[in-house]
Amino acid sequence: MEAGLKTITDHYAELGADFREEIERRGADAKLILETAAKYGVPPEMLWKAAAGLLNPHHDPR
Repeated sequence: MEAGLKTITDHYAELGADFREEIERRGADAKLILETAAKYGVPPEMLWKAAAGLLNPHHDPR
């Protein structure tokens, strides 16, 4: 492998994680965010970037 070139699998392995497990976890998280946003009628960004939307005193969620 050339210096500086590695796969995403290699990257996760260096972190002690399994890429397939991590991507499954991310998929489940994304699905939960989208489903919850739809359930409550809010943009998904309010759930996964909560600090940006909910803690901003100038943000009007209406």
